[in-house]
Amino acid sequence: MDNTLRSLDLDPDEIHRVNVSWVNLHFRSRGFRMQLDENLAFNVVRRSEFDAWLAGKVREQGIELMEETRVLKVIRTDEGVEVQTDRGNFRGRVVIGADGATSIVRKLVDPNAPTRLARLVELYTPAEPPRGESDHAADEAYIEFSCVPTGIQGYVWSFPTHGENGPMRNWGVYDSRTVPGKTGGSLKPVVADWLQSQAHSLEDYLLQGHPIRMYHPRGAFAAPHALLVGDAAGTDPMFGEGIGPALGYGNIAARALQDAFDRNDFSFSSYAEMVRRSELGKSLTRRASAAELAYRLRSPLAQKFIWQRLGPVIRWYLQERVFNWTDREQQQRGTAPQSAASRN
Repeated sequence: MDNTLRSLDLDPDEIHRVNVSWVNLHFRSRGFRMQLDENLAFNVVRRSEFDAWLAGKVREQGIELMEETRVLKVIRTDEGVEVQTDRGNFRGRVVIGADGATSIVRKLVDPNAPTRLARLVELYTPAEPPRGESDHAADEAYIEFSCVPTGIQGYVWSFPTHGENGPMRNWGVYDSRTVPGKTGGSLKPVVADWLQSQAHSLEDYLLQGHPIRMYHPRGAFAAPHALLVGDAAGTDPMFGEGIGPALGYGNIAARALQDAFDRNDFSFSSYAEMVRRSELGKSLTRRASAAELAYRLRSPLAQKFIWQRLGPVIRWYLQERVFNWTDREQQQRGTAPQSAASRN
């Protein structure tokens, strides 16, 4: 994430972040831990704060933002597109769908393209449990795959983060639903058990749920006068990472837009291939393959073998082929990589 922001002359150090020293990948509390950069696993930012910071940077460039404006429909016109909202209609040559997992713009592009919606639930707690003790280190993240044999194709997590009153932790369950026809039921009891194991009670906190649209190599990315980015296009199927890929899509879309205006050709016929051939696209394709493999194997013995025995192999694959894709991108451009990945 930092590399992408710096390429836009933005300083990521302005954002309030929490450094995570190690991420632990476990099955039934055993496995391995890793870092994605020197002395760092990743950074955690609060999405609301990050979005507000970006919005401020946009306003500094003299760009108008219309907040509290609901998009009702997007239609194609002879000149481009029309965006119909509850505050009037707007016309343009291009519309960029950065409108999340339930994207309205996606309906204009191709509502029938291959895709899947993942699900997650999450909550925030004080860093220290109100009663009892947790065995989670304050500056480490924990990803536990013991829910896979139950049919939930993902993991439970615990990350350090921050709130208005100081250090906090973010907890949740991610279900990729990568393999069709295999569902694990409600996520609420899973997160309740996870919290209880760390001296918290679900009844004390507000649980929230969100959909996430998964990246598919043959998914919808563009149509005449319309581009998709971020969750609208599809994000990480393996871990559900959102902010880093969203920024990567932005870079690709910017190049496609510049080319479209230079040539006065708004078909965006090459945009999907630009996404797939990019380091981001390669990373997302590898994550989709990894999710298909790891989450299809529901046997406890298989999961135990993956996370407790294949640590060195998985660590290498994640470091060299899945994450740090911005480093590889900058190396191709002849610039030096600067920092590690970030987590929303």
